[in-house]
Amino acid sequence: MMRPLLPLLAAALLASTAPLAAHPSIMKVTPTVNATVKSPADLRILFSEAVMAPLSGIALTGPGGRAVATGKASTAQGGRELIVPVSGKLAPGTYHAKWHIVSSDTHRVEGHFAFTVQ
Repeated sequence: MMRPLLPLLAAALLASTAPLAAHPSIMKVTPTVNATVKSPADLRILFSEAVMAPLSGIALTGPGGRAVATGKASTAQGGRELIVPVSGKLAPGTYHAKWHIVSSDTHRVEGHFAFTVQ
């Protein structure tokens, strides 16, 4: 009689641990994804939880796939906002930002977004 309950108990246990495996999610990106903007002074990504700046960053490439120099990553808003300064004024064209973060619970997450400078 106990055996039919084992799969239900196992499923309930797994379901109860699912939130523990959650990764930080993006709340806001500046410049906005796929936006056309003037040259930004920095790139900002606001996450749902705190990130570790020394283990996080954004690699920026510009027209023709050329790497763009960026500064050291920092955080704001209680560690939830990753800020990476852009070195110099960006020329017109499309830029691709490839980001990676390590959250305060040590999950590594990465992604990318693009924007255009007019």
